[in-house]
Amino acid sequence: MELRSWILGEHTNVCDRVRGQVFSRVPRARWDERPGDEGSSISWILWHTLRHQDVAVNAVVRGIDEVLWRDGWLERVGAAAFPVPATGLSEADDRAAAKALDPNALDGYAEAVWAETTSWLAAVPLNELDRVPDAVAGLQRAGVREDEYAWLYRMWDGKPVSFHVSWEAIGHGCNHLGEMVHVRNRLGIAGF
Repeated sequence: MELRSWILGEHTNVCDRVRGQVFSRVPRARWDERPGDEGSSISWILWHTLRHQDVAVNAVVRGIDEVLWRDGWLERVGAAAFPVPATGLSEADDRAAAKALDPNALDGYAEAVWAETTSWLAAVPLNELDRVPDAVAGLQRAGVREDEYAWLYRMWDGKPVSFHVSWEAIGHGCNHLGEMVHVRNRLGIAGF
């Protein structure tokens, strides 16, 4: 199997699983529910996952504006009043922010982020995967404050593009897919 096909297949697999296991199963009106008032809601987990992919792939690796800043996504998802861009990068469910998210627009933002990543992955020269982007400059460009997100600066600094693709565009999404399925099951929406 050719490397590009494998990478695209892995990214598509995560996106399709979120679509099939969450989007198609959980009514949008229930996305902000937290069974037992514990943990994170599906809205928050999805927002968190998308923000990581958008910032990592676009702001850090590509050095371009994130999808969130294009086509009115900031307003459409309900994030215009957030202390964006950092809101969503932390795993902890920010209740005020999560309640403001519009699930009907959030899945559209997901599709836009995933399409942008897929388009880039389909065309990027494979030797680009070895390049080490300036993560500090990318995070600063995205408005992510180092004093608030020192852990993210440490995590991404010095890592090659392959890390940002394998973790932020694929592994991180797969990891949190499991969390969203767990929340879905606790909402009483089980099965595949």
